[in-house]
Amino acid sequence: MATVVGILDRDWWYANTDNMVIACPTTKTLTWIPRDLWCPSLNHRVNKAFALGGVAGLIAALSEVGFPCHHGLVLRRSATERAATGMSVEVPVEKPLDFWYPLHPTIEVHGPRHPVSFRPPSERLEGDRVHEWSEPASVCSGRTCAGKARMRNGCSVSRSLCAL
Repeated sequence: MATVVGILDRDWWYANTDNMVIACPTTKTLTWIPRDLWCPSLNHRVNKAFALGGVAGLIAALSEVGFPCHHGLVLRRSATERAATGMSVEVPVEKPLDFWYPLHPTIEVHGPRHPVSFRPPSERLEGDRVHEWSEPASVCSGRTCAGKARMRNGCSVSRSLCAL
């Protein structure tokens, strides 16, 4: 029975889910869900489902768009920030990556920002660098989609953490 695990983008219970992954113990897989995936019944992106309907709403929305799961766990931003305090993980970097990132993780993505860069062959992520890697707001070069980068980078952090 698959379980969706979500992390809220703000530190209140009616926020959108910033990260979503479905963990399936039977197949031993993690499936990252793009937060920008459109959900017809919500008439909104799937990351709005928890804010509108709690865990049951998130499970229903994910099932509607082809990601069935039976259980859910959603964590507030402060819980994951506390859990990550002191965390350090090394991730592979195949090519130079340059992103725009908000000046602070809770500022709107279209607000004040600064460039963040990651260089091959790998980067050690600690503190804010973990979130900068996992949740870039946009790509500086415009050659790739920030959503794809979020999914790729989130997967690489998970693989690196599982290898510890």
